Amino acid sequence: MYVPEPGHIVWAWIRPPVEDGAGGRAARIKVRSAEAAPHDRLRLTGAELDPEYRPTGDVSVLVEPDRLWPVATEGDE
Repeated sequence: MYVPEPGHIVWAWIRPPVEDGAGGRAARIKVRSAEAAPHDRLRLTGAELDPEYRPTGDVSVLVEPDRLWPVATEGDE
């Protein structure tokens, strides 16, 4: 299972809460922390980035490890 380190940039598929139904969206996140969460998920906290790698806001989301892809490490972007 891939667990990003602080400073890594990842693509993550973010699903809405179960009560909101199906769907979701992709987000580019610069990770501040990654912690194990229930149901084999990870809780990522960090900054969501726009296409130019500029922060657009802070996020704290649950993601499934198979819906998480590394993009870059700090300094690569």
